[in-house]
Amino acid sequence: MAICAGLAPGAASAHHSFAMFDQSKPGTLTATVVQFQWTNPHCWLDVMVTGAGADDGAWSLEGQSPSMLARKGWSKTIIKPGDKITIAYYPNRDGSKSGAVRTVTLSDGVVLGSYGAP
Repeated sequence: MAICAGLAPGAASAHHSFAMFDQSKPGTLTATVVQFQWTNPHCWLDVMVTGAGADDGAWSLEGQSPSMLARKGWSKTIIKPGDKITIAYYPNRDGSKSGAVRTVTLSDGVVLGSYGAP
């Protein structure tokens, strides 16, 4: 039992923290979906931003796990390549075109929550 208890902290530390995202600088992107990956441990949203100056280009944004997102109304087919969406996000601190999804607003006005959103 002591051996098992000793292994648990290692497994917990393998999961990255939220510290890589700058929660003091939330942003918003209007983008076209390239790919939506419904995968563990986190879902990923790859999008293309155009007409937004410095934000133009390919972005990769991390969402919560499929089980967490499913509880918030997401499904593996709710976002498809070619969909036009608006993403509220927390940017990566390193300045890359990536971050953590806060919400996604679909073209029909449906809002899907992720990190920090219902």
